[in-house]
Amino acid sequence: MESRLHPTFVNIQPAGIALTRATLLDQLRRAWGKSPDFRIRVRNVALHASCDDTGVLLATYEEYQRGARNSARPDNARLSTALFAETGAGALEWRHAAS
Repeated sequence: MESRLHPTFVNIQPAGIALTRATLLDQLRRAWGKSPDFRIRVRNVALHASCDDTGVLLATYEEYQRGARNSARPDNARLSTALFAETGAGALEWRHAAS
């Protein structure tokens, strides 16, 4: 995941907190293995816009979480928006996410 997050990646959490790439990766590393029942399911991914000349893609997806210990409700759902950009190697980098 780390290799796919752009250096200026920002994730806007449902509570409105903005997480930088470094903060998000740190939180994920510290959480690893601490909640073995936690699950995320992604559904209904939809591409809404793409710019061929810049390689920018805008998508939405539904995210369903079960067993989220750090959420007010451990079983929750959210609609998220993601902005991706193609790299020179034809891969995608995740630039921005908002839930």
